[in-house]
Amino acid sequence: MDELNAFSNDPQQSTDQSVSALFIGFSRESAASLQTLMLSGNTSPRYKLINDIDGFSNSLSERSWDIILYSNEQVPLLTAERAAEKLQELNKDIPFLFLTDAYLSEEDHSELLTKGIRPIFTQSQPLLTLMYITQEIEQLNHRRRCRLLEYQLEKCESQIQLLTDDLRSAVCYLAENDITYANESFFYLFGLDLETPLDEISIDTLITPPSKELFKEALNSVRTEESTEVDVMLHILTSTSTKIAASVKISQATDESKNILRLEFKDEAAQSPNFIHSADPISGLRNRNFLMTELDNCISKASQGGHDSHLLYLTLDAYKTVFNAHGSEGTDLLSQQIGNFLQTFLDPALHPMSHLEDEAYGIILPSSNLETAHSIAKDLASSINQLRITLGTETLSTQCSIGIAILNENTVRSSEALSRARMAAKDIQHRDTSDNATNVYRSHSSLTRRNNHYSATEVMVDAIKHNRFTFLFQPIVPLNCDDRIPSYELLLRLVDDKGKEMQPSTFLDPLHNDKLLSRMDQWVLDKATHLLRDAIIDKRRSRLFINITGITLRNKSILIKLSEQLRSLRLPADHLVFQINESDALSSPEYFKAFAKALKSLHCKICLKHYGSSSESQHLLALAKLDFIKLDPNFMKDMLSQTMTLDQQHELLDPLKERNLTLIMPMVESTQIMSSLFKLGIHYVQGYYLQPPRPKMDYVFFED
Repeated sequence: MDELNAFSNDPQQSTDQSVSALFIGFSRESAASLQTLMLSGNTSPRYKLINDIDGFSNSLSERSWDIILYSNEQVPLLTAERAAEKLQELNKDIPFLFLTDAYLSEEDHSELLTKGIRPIFTQSQPLLTLMYITQEIEQLNHRRRCRLLEYQLEKCESQIQLLTDDLRSAVCYLAENDITYANESFFYLFGLDLETPLDEISIDTLITPPSKELFKEALNSVRTEESTEVDVMLHILTSTSTKIAASVKISQATDESKNILRLEFKDEAAQSPNFIHSADPISGLRNRNFLMTELDNCISKASQGGHDSHLLYLTLDAYKTVFNAHGSEGTDLLSQQIGNFLQTFLDPALHPMSHLEDEAYGIILPSSNLETAHSIAKDLASSINQLRITLGTETLSTQCSIGIAILNENTVRSSEALSRARMAAKDIQHRDTSDNATNVYRSHSSLTRRNNHYSATEVMVDAIKHNRFTFLFQPIVPLNCDDRIPSYELLLRLVDDKGKEMQPSTFLDPLHNDKLLSRMDQWVLDKATHLLRDAIIDKRRSRLFINITGITLRNKSILIKLSEQLRSLRLPADHLVFQINESDALSSPEYFKAFAKALKSLHCKICLKHYGSSSESQHLLALAKLDFIKLDPNFMKDMLSQTMTLDQQHELLDPLKERNLTLIMPMVESTQIMSSLFKLGIHYVQGYYLQPPRPKMDYVFFED
């Protein structure tokens, strides 16, 4: 208990912080004990005990929660995995701690972590439990502050843009009832000479008598801070006694640290400012500016917690077809009829909607329930599918794709929300769908990948069996040496059922099947040796850099087979360079040493890649006779950002030069680094600046 008191008295801990917590799987007694524990950590916890998915879903929309604590003390109807899936579905950023005393297997532990659940084995150790909870909440508060700053930054950017776009607004500042500042538009609106001194202008003379009482009430409301901003409709008088209907926005401001009032007048005589600035005359809806303003309001409200809503991004499939057949006249008519339909399908007063651009429309649904939003989107898509649109003598129908983005306390910027909804809609269009479809945006966080070992294994087995792997080639180009043999790195890709190439991270990351990885390496080596033979037959000698996985270092049979292939195909072994990851070599140093020795006996070359990624890099230099060193990409990033001094650069490179090792710099993507690499004595460079990976070895290395 003394330790707990010491912890709670730590001045670095925040005091009296209100914390909202959800407890899942606890008994009432345990939940109360945990609340008492949290109270000792200078927090004021509020908690809710949950045991089923409905209660969990409803609670998430009630307010902004700070932490979720899960226990298997009781057998809840809601599993930790299902709760985590719900958080991901609703895009909620809430720390999720699994409290237990029983240690989990590596597989179960990693499975929880990939789902965003952090197991802590301290349920019977109150001090450690409290420290974990406190750290998670502090990190969450930091993320929230960052999101708030991003939101405020966007608001400032929007305000600057509005001021730039709307310089004709008439603005003046009031201190008491005296005008201390007025822009040119103010003088023009009231018909005043620009040379008129401000002290000769009385605000009372500019307001018509019937509007004066309303004007005074609005001023007093802002002055007494009953409202921070008030919009009021008034009639104003110009210098020629012309009466003009105007909207006046009154807000608090400061001038040289003095509190003043800012008045912004807009002429309402011709048209409403909302109509001028937010109308889309083609569709009859509002435009993009209107929707972005409404999104700002929704995000601001949602940031307080308990006010979630949803954004629909609707795109018409037939738009381009209509434009090609009927031109802009046809698309204008299409937009008009879709606009009319949307206003009958949903009430614009309750569901802000706008014509964003060409084929795209945006709709805000105030409902906090994702299922409700999804149901409305499906009904809307189905109704548009059944809609018949008349273009002259032609009648057509159009399908649509609707992306859904959740607006909650984690949504920072209106532009981000719109981008998410658009991405969800675009994702539908990439699928083979023959009907309308809806799609909810899902975060692609690495913590919430849903790959599983079994599906990855099946994909790999199928790819090897049906020869669905392919190679891309990226040149490794001489910079500081004279080498007349073209060098390429072989980059493995997997071709899916639709012919799309998948990056290795997609199918290798979840794979922990040693036999299958070894089988894949054998496939790569077989293909590489035949590529090398074909190039020699075509009189195109090339040096091939081949990547192997760590498990192959333990596989003696692959070396035996390689020896047979080199002999039977009559290949120059020194044209094959085996690339071994530094981390694989460090994790199995003896196997690395033996494997490298065997490769040398076959006269193959060895390249140690990602060199410099650890403090133990130099240890590997003494274990094996290496030919090439491919530096870790972070080396170049540090050079570009100037976070690595010249002395630090030489500290890494000099031991390599002393051993006469050939140095390769990967990930070169600009010219600005080339001269520095040359001065450092880097022998080869590789990266997108030279050429991105291509399906053929067609880089022009040498000019005669």
